[in-house]
Amino acid sequence: MAPLSISTLSIYTQRTEAMPYINVQITAGATREQKAALVKDIADSLVRHLGKKPEHTHIVIQEIAVENWDYAGQLTDDWQRQHST
Repeated sequence: MAPLSISTLSIYTQRTEAMPYINVQITAGATREQKAALVKDIADSLVRHLGKKPEHTHIVIQEIAVENWDYAGQLTDDWQRQHST
């Protein structure tokens, strides 16, 4: 599995005054350490840019199998195979 890249990361945010909720959808394969770093960066960014308290922030990571994710009009696993040569 290729390392997580920005091309396979979608972030959807829903902000409320009291509690930000962040849903991160990535293709499967990120390590626990990568996910921990990602949620820390997101929480830190919310503090820095919006003044949100980390203890009020909820971040959910959903890992999607590459055969269930489309990229450039193709399922991601097909696209990866075509572009890996």
